[in-house]
Amino acid sequence: MYAYASHWSHAEVAVGKIGGPGKTVEIDESKWGKRKYNKGRRVEGRWVLRMVEDGSDDLRLEVCPGNVRSAEVLIPLIEKHVAKGSIICTDCWRAYDCLASHEYKHRRVNHSDPDNPFVAEDGTHTQRIESQWRVIKRSFIKDNYNKAKIFPI
Repeated sequence: MYAYASHWSHAEVAVGKIGGPGKTVEIDESKWGKRKYNKGRRVEGRWVLRMVEDGSDDLRLEVCPGNVRSAEVLIPLIEKHVAKGSIICTDCWRAYDCLASHEYKHRRVNHSDPDNPFVAEDGTHTQRIESQWRVIKRSFIKDNYNKAKIFPI
């Protein structure tokens, strides 16, 4: 799946890659679905990888094959959409630890930091991708796209 600004397409129409040397790309993964019985934190659904370049409206979404978010799954998806030499900002999920060995500059924000869970000491954050995700989810729910055929496992 690919998204550009307010245009949605379920075909792969993305042209080129986002990022590049000296450009920052925020990346995060999230479970797309709903809580069972609308209670607790457990979400039944599909893992979706989200990528956006700072200063661009080009947002990339990829459903994780096999509903897995391991390095073996995430790194090829990142390489498909993000140019080598990009500065990639992520959370501290261990699957991202090998990004530097794939010719990316990797910066992390620790969401478990009790003093500042949103911005790292060096200014690294994932706030843009997090806020866009809320908008995307609202849009999909409003348009009734929360169906298994849209996000196959």
